[in-house]
Amino acid sequence: MKTKYITCVLVLCSFCGFSQAGKVGKKEPATIVTMGNKQISTTDFMWFYNKYNSYLDDSLRLNFDDAMNLFVDYKMKIFEAERQLLDTSARFKDEFNTYLQAEAKSFLFNTTQADEAFTKMEYERLKKDYHVEHYFVKSSRFAAPADTLAAYNKALKIKKDAQRLGSLNKAIELNTKNDTAAQKKSDDLGYVTALLLPLNYENAIYAAKKGDVVGPIATDYGYYIAKVLDVRPTFGQSQVSIVVFYPDAEKSDSSWAAIKGQAGAAYAKLQAGVDFKTVSDTYNVHPQLKKDVGAIGWVDNSMRFDPQLKEDIFALRNVGDFSEPKKYEYGYVIFYITGREAMPSYQSFQKSVAQSLKTDPSRKNLPHREMLAAQRKLSKMKVNSANVEEFVQKVDNSILLGKWEKPQFTLNKILFTIGDSTYYYNDFAKYLELKQQNKSEADKGILVRKRLEDYQNSLLEQYAMTSLANQNPQFTAIMQEYHDGMIIYELLDKEVFSKVTTDSVGLYNFYVNNPQTAPQSVEFLKFTFSNVKELKAVEKVLNKPTIKVASGIKTLHKNIPTMQIDTLRLSIDDFSTLVKNVPWAKGSQHRLTEKQIVYVAEVFEPHQMSFEESKMQLLPLYQEYLEHEMMKNLREKYPYTINQEVFEAVKNRN
Repeated sequence: MKTKYITCVLVLCSFCGFSQAGKVGKKEPATIVTMGNKQISTTDFMWFYNKYNSYLDDSLRLNFDDAMNLFVDYKMKIFEAERQLLDTSARFKDEFNTYLQAEAKSFLFNTTQADEAFTKMEYERLKKDYHVEHYFVKSSRFAAPADTLAAYNKALKIKKDAQRLGSLNKAIELNTKNDTAAQKKSDDLGYVTALLLPLNYENAIYAAKKGDVVGPIATDYGYYIAKVLDVRPTFGQSQVSIVVFYPDAEKSDSSWAAIKGQAGAAYAKLQAGVDFKTVSDTYNVHPQLKKDVGAIGWVDNSMRFDPQLKEDIFALRNVGDFSEPKKYEYGYVIFYITGREAMPSYQSFQKSVAQSLKTDPSRKNLPHREMLAAQRKLSKMKVNSANVEEFVQKVDNSILLGKWEKPQFTLNKILFTIGDSTYYYNDFAKYLELKQQNKSEADKGILVRKRLEDYQNSLLEQYAMTSLANQNPQFTAIMQEYHDGMIIYELLDKEVFSKVTTDSVGLYNFYVNNPQTAPQSVEFLKFTFSNVKELKAVEKVLNKPTIKVASGIKTLHKNIPTMQIDTLRLSIDDFSTLVKNVPWAKGSQHRLTEKQIVYVAEVFEPHQMSFEESKMQLLPLYQEYLEHEMMKNLREKYPYTINQEVFEAVKNRN
C-alpha cells in the first residue's frame, strides 16, 4: 500500500500544471485568464471548450462566451479544492491510483493490439513444422549467479561441440561421460510448430534453419541446446475419428495379443467396405467414443498430442482414408479422416492463442513483461550483483517459514539504481519482510532473488508511470481531467451534497425563507378488474352516496378477491389528463378502460406545505442555493480578468 501511495504522490505532483509539460524549447501559449496569481493559458481553455462541446449535440453547442463563464467557474472550484488539500486523503489517492494504473496500461502496453500482433505471428509460424532434438541443462533462473553461470557454460560447450562434431548426441556423450547422473542423449521432439514450445525457445527455433544448433536458450528452469533436423510445410489439419483397443489393466502379453487381433479384424472390415460407424459401434468401448462415433475433432500440429500420433494422422492425406492399427503405450488405434483443411481458420486459432496467453507461463502477461524489459533499458537500471549476493547471505532460513525479521544493517549498501533513484539494503528488506510468504520454494536464495525481481518490477512500473506523466501530454491531460473531476466532486460533496443531506438546520432556515405551496390535487382510487362484469358491479356501488361507498367497497373486495385497488394522488393538471379532461368532482367516477375505473375520493385545495411535507421539493432547491452561494463566495475569493485581445483572437481562429 505504501508503494502504491508513493506512486500516486509522484504522479499527482507531475500533474500540477500539466499544460506546461513537454514545452521545453517551445513557445509558451498565450495567457487568456488571470485568476489571482495564476495564469491560465489558451491551451487550457481550448481543451475545456472542445471537451465540453464534444458531449453535446451540434444544436446545443456552447458559444465561446458561455464556455468562458463555465471555464472560469471550473477553475475556481479546482483552485479552492486544491487550497483545501482535498486530493491528499488516503481515499482520494487510492481511487486515483486505481484509475491511474488502469489508464497507464493502455499507454504502456496495448494488450488488445499486442495480442492481435502475437496471434498473427503465431498463425504465420503455424505454416511450418520443425523437427527438433534437444538437450536440457537444469538451472533455476533465480539460482546463485555461480550456479547459473556454470549451467550456462555447460550448455554453451555442448552447443559448440555439437556444431564441431555435427551431432548433438556426440556432444552430449563427450560432455557427460564423467557424470553418471546426467542424461546421456538428446530428446527427439518430433515435428513441432507454433505454441508447443516456451516462447523464447520457439523464437530461437523459428529463427534457425535445417541443420542449425541453437542455444543456450534460457528458460525459468534451465538452458536448452536444440538442433533443427528438418523443416517442412505444415500438413494442415485433419478432422479425425478413431477406434481404440485397450489392453487389460496389467497390460499382459496375452491381452496385447488379443486386442491386436481385434484391431486387425476391424481394419479388415474397413478394407472390405464396411462403414466406419459400424466399426466404431462394434469395437469402441469408451462411452464417449462410442457416442461420438469415435470423433475427436480437428487435429493440427500445434496441439499437445503424442508427436508420433500426429505423424500417423498426417500420413493420411485424403478424406475417407483410414490407417492400419497403430500401437501406442495405451493400446492400438485406427484413424479415420473425415475432413481436411490446409490450415485451421484464423478465428479458431485465435482461441488457442488466447488460451495460451492465459495459461502458458512463457506467454502469460507478455505485453507487461515486454514493457518491464523496455523500462529496464530506458531507466538505465544497474544492479550491484555482489551486494545482492551479500544481502542474500544475510537472510536466514526463517524466511522459508514466513518468520524472517529485518535486521539492522551495519552498512546500508546499494542494491540497484533505476533512473535517478537508488535503492539500498533497508529499502528491499522492508519489502521482503512484508512479502516473504512462501508456499513451495525450499531454497531461501531462490526465494529472496524472486522477491527482489518482484520489488524491482514494482519500482519499474512506478518509473514508467512517472515518465508517462512527465513526457506524454495525452496521458497527462487524461489523468489531469480525472484528477480535476475527482477533486471538484470532493469540493461539492463537502460544501453542497453533504450539507443537503445532513444540515437539517440550514435546510429548515431555507424553508422558512422559501415556503412551498402545494398545488390543488386529487386523491383517487384506481380499480383494476379481470373482466367487465366486475367493473360494472363496482360502478353501481360507486354511484351511491359518498358516505356508503367505503362500506360498499369493503363488501365488494370480499366478493371480488381479484380486484386491485390503488390509492393515488395527482395534481389537478395530471389528473385531468388521466381522465381525458372530462368534468369531475369529489365523488365522481371515470371509466379508463373496460377493466379499469377511477373514483375521486378527495380534492385538496392549494396550501402552504409544512416543513416535513415539503422536504422532497426543498432538497434540489436547497442544493441549487448552496451551489450558488459557493460560487458567489469563490468569485469574491478568486478575482479574475480575461485577456480580451487573446480571447477575441481565439474566437476568430475557431
